[in-house]
Amino acid sequence: FDYTEPSVHICPRAAVSSSVEKGRHLVAVGRISAGEVILRERPFSCVLLPGRCHRCLAETLRPVPCGGCSYSRYCSPGCRTDAWEEHHRWECPQTGTYNSVIQCFPIQWFQTVESFEL
Repeated sequence: FDYTEPSVHICPRAAVSSSVEKGRHLVAVGRISAGEVILRERPFSCVLLPGRCHRCLAETLRPVPCGGCSYSRYCSPGCRTDAWEEHHRWECPQTGTYNSVIQCFPIQWFQTVESFEL
C-alpha cells in the first residue's frame, strides 16, 4: 500500500450505498472489468513477525525503536515519526498493558499479515 495516497480509494464505477438489509456496501454504477481494483484501503490493524516495520510493514534488518516503549519498531526515523502522528502516541502508553495480556495467553501472537487488493 502506498502511504502517500489517501487512506481509501474507491473505483469511480462503484459507489457506497446503505440499506437496512445489507448495511453499508458497494454498488456498481458502471461496467467494472474482471480484475479491476474497486476498493483500496489501509489496513485497520496487523500483527507482525519481528523484522517488519510497525507502520509500513517493510522488512528491515536494522529497526528503529520507539523512544517511549520497548515494543514498536520502524524501518526509519521518518516512519517512526509518521506512526507517532497517526496512532502510536495513543498506543505507546498502553504497551505495558498489551505485553501483560499477551503473556497470559498461550497463543503465537506474531504472524505476518499480507495485504492484498480486491
